[in-house]
Amino acid sequence: MLTFLCCFFLSGCAHAVIVSPENEGIHSNRNGDYFAFYPIPMSQATTAAKLALKQTGMAYDAEISHTPSQTVLAGLSTTQYVMKVTLDAVNPNRTKVTVHADYFGEKALSLRFQHLLASAIKNAGGAH
Repeated sequence: MLTFLCCFFLSGCAHAVIVSPENEGIHSNRNGDYFAFYPIPMSQATTAAKLALKQTGMAYDAEISHTPSQTVLAGLSTTQYVMKVTLDAVNPNRTKVTVHADYFGEKALSLRFQHLLASAIKNAGGAH
């Protein structure tokens, strides 16, 4: 019982998974969302996120909404995984990118997306 409670408690807390120069650490929440902050404008993060969606194996991706402070992208894999990526402009040079893969938050796919996103940003010379 104690092990279950500890796991339940820990799974509900946001925690850092990885830190790189391209982000300030990947965090998760109890909803199965994985998010990170990137020191780049939202427009650059959106371009990199679209590339990361393709590299993740999404057969279809689309921008489903866009405002000056938020962009929402969606992807669908050939195996019918649904991935939703929300980009929020924290300030002009900082973007929060949240990914939710599948209905229950597919951890491996979400983390793969965040790693590919960090790599795309690094290769574009976006983060310093």
